[in-house]
Amino acid sequence: STYYNENSIKGQFARIVLAAPTNYYTTNKSLCGGPSSRVLHHHKARISLRMLAHKRVAVYLGIYMMFMWLTGRTMFWGVFISFIILVVIAAFRQLTQPKPSLLDT
Repeated sequence: STYYNENSIKGQFARIVLAAPTNYYTTNKSLCGGPSSRVLHHHKARISLRMLAHKRVAVYLGIYMMFMWLTGRTMFWGVFISFIILVVIAAFRQLTQPKPSLLDT
């Protein structure tokens, strides 16, 4: 969660891989008929696998793993190269995004 808000390559990488921290409310109903109360809860930044649920991503991953298998690479190299690609994407985003100013808050 601390990396998620950083303005660095680590922060960009965290924003690619992690889901944003969120606040949500739950409703607690009272047993004696009084008004229900709302309780605030917080989810920290966490790994999100939602992007893997798309069929297109599954096909791309299958093609990628097939390519790695055909070139004689192991699963470790597939994951390692994927990590390197994500770091390069994070560095590119860090270099191309405008710097936030105090007027944006």
